[in-house]
Amino acid sequence: LDRRAEEIVHQLVRQGIQVVVKPHPSDAERHAIAGALVVTNDSLLHHGILLYQLIGASSGLITDYSSVWIDYLALNRPIAFLVPDSETFASRRHFNPPDALDWLPGERLQTMEDVETFAEDVGSGGAQSAHRRQEVSNHIGLATGPRVADCIIDALVARGVFSGKMNASGEARQ
Repeated sequence: LDRRAEEIVHQLVRQGIQVVVKPHPSDAERHAIAGALVVTNDSLLHHGILLYQLIGASSGLITDYSSVWIDYLALNRPIAFLVPDSETFASRRHFNPPDALDWLPGERLQTMEDVETFAEDVGSGGAQSAHRRQEVSNHIGLATGPRVADCIIDALVARGVFSGKMNASGEARQ
């Protein structure tokens, strides 16, 4: 994975794209990718930056199996996926839903041409992949707009997930 990531970073940097890598906390000690700025939760905290501030300042996202892409989808910016071990992952941990890789909202970075396409999409502000992101947003029922959390809670209550109404602090009322 690191070798493939370095190839991708090299290609993106050659095209003038700064790459920032934020590994999962359990992987942070193992990742040093030439050409990329690697940040950790501790380094972000030290500089007073929240992870979602970093995400909000980005022009595109490359991720693996992390669900961060769902949050990022609400920004309507390019997303790419680095999943070179998808067959192994599927056989060991399984995807939920099983067809999850069939409806990703962006490129699977399998070839250097895929990286080039992603770089062009980042450069265009996401215009090239906007239709696909909208399709996926509709497919998964992405909730957007103001007060999204309230809408989600209301939908869960309507489906009987909670036994009663919730108060303003998120506690169930009987």
